[in-house]
Amino acid sequence: MGVNGLWDVVKNAAQLRSLLNLATLDGFQRNNRKQRALAVGVDIRHTAHLQLAQWSRAPVILIFVFDGFGRPLVNIKTNAEIFHSSRFTSSPFHLDEDGLLLFALLTGGDYDEGVRGCGANIAHGLAKCAFGQQLRHILVSYAGTRRTVELAVWREHLRAELKTNTSKLLGKKQRKLAECIPDPFPNSRVVDLYTNPYTSSSFNYMAQAPKTNDWVPREPDIPALARFACQNLNWGQEDLTQHFPTVIWPAVAFRMISLVRLYSAESNFPSDGRHIPSNL
Repeated sequence: MGVNGLWDVVKNAAQLRSLLNLATLDGFQRNNRKQRALAVGVDIRHTAHLQLAQWSRAPVILIFVFDGFGRPLVNIKTNAEIFHSSRFTSSPFHLDEDGLLLFALLTGGDYDEGVRGCGANIAHGLAKCAFGQQLRHILVSYAGTRRTVELAVWREHLRAELKTNTSKLLGKKQRKLAECIPDPFPNSRVVDLYTNPYTSSSFNYMAQAPKTNDWVPREPDIPALARFACQNLNWGQEDLTQHFPTVIWPAVAFRMISLVRLYSAESNFPSDGRHIPSNL
């Protein structure tokens, strides 16, 4: 989901960490997901077999997704930008869930073009004025004619702030932009798309839902890897003998050792039947 200008506003809230550090500390040691691993979504178009082999040596669960056509191709990064909600809501950002909704409605994104002429800085200033919280209150508390009336009053307050910059958070008065706030605003369909996104957890989801219970650490399937390499990479016996000891065996050893830490009872082993050797 893209929102115009958002990352430029919040980029300084990011904490840069290596994915290996994140997976080791948060995934394995702190065990936040109770699986001794960090779940990482990977666009299936971006992967290379050597990258996957490297990640199999780390405490990660790679979940392959398809992000759709038209998305830029970006390699799997070795560093991650971590955004905590507590950083968003604190100074100087002051962007809670309601503020982010208002920001998206004003600047536009994947669902619509937003308000013509409203840039990220102005949208951020209006979010700091609590117009997002006011909007959420109206949407949650009222319906029908009463909601229509309350939204009309809210829009007039929004326009008034743009005209006067009473809060001193907009840089300067924005009289022309105030005239661009349409009636009605916001579009109820766009609000619903942001607040109730269609996902595999939606009640009307038609396709088969992902089996999240299967998102657990497993040992590499060596025969399947060998078949894939031979069929798709034109590897022969010599290639397998050369590359598997350096690329695959370290991953196998790591997975076997890490699974010992994860599964403490026979009943907790993965459902595919692959057990950990008792002599480890």
